[in-house]
Amino acid sequence: MVSTVESSNQINSNKRCQFSRLIQSLIENVSIETILLNDYLTFRKEIAENENKFSRMEHSFTIPVNQGLNLQQQRKGM
Repeated sequence: MVSTVESSNQINSNKRCQFSRLIQSLIENVSIETILLNDYLTFRKEIAENENKFSRMEHSFTIPVNQGLNLQQQRKGM
């Protein structure tokens, strides 16, 4: 009987540990997505403030688009 209780406690402990790792991974991924979304919204705001011209942007950064090109290269090809 004692070994059954110990086995049950060990299984519950393993499940809690796995759950904890999943929650930690979820929190990390959500925070990364939030940072990327904030950067993207800031980028769009800065584009609008500079009449949609990348050369006027003070803090421009690239966004990956189709075929491994960045946004500036993609627009030149249009």
